[in-house]
Amino acid sequence: MQFYAILHRILAVFIRICAAFIPGKRNREQFRKKHTPEYIVPPENFKWGISYSVFDGIELLESSLYHVRPEADYINIVWSPTSWYGEPMKEDIPAFLDSLKQKGLIDEIIRYDTNLHLSPRENEKRKRNAGLKAAKRKKCHYYMTMDC
Repeated sequence: MQFYAILHRILAVFIRICAAFIPGKRNREQFRKKHTPEYIVPPENFKWGISYSVFDGIELLESSLYHVRPEADYINIVWSPTSWYGEPMKEDIPAFLDSLKQKGLIDEIIRYDTNLHLSPRENEKRKRNAGLKAAKRKKCHYYMTMDC
């Protein structure tokens, strides 16, 4: 067990012992809730996730990935085959993204299909949230969204 986990457990037991002397079940529960610290993840165990939103400007993606890959624990790419206005992509993005995954620069490729009945703002929000959800699934503590 790591030092932080042991320390957290000792503090939690100490708080329970102190609460035992407080009259009333509800008062004891409130005391424990107020004073029990949340578990602190030690800095060496932090996970950093990055999500790139991709449609065009793909020529800049690989260089950016080379710079952030050594620092990131998880990187996903959320790409869409059409623009917010229904225009198809110009480059062959899926093949290029597969080559980046083969090189180990990205961990996951997520396709986002544009809903033309929604506003560009709502599509953008949903596309970025797809990357965030993937990072949460991988239990990332910190997250950054990027464009290429």
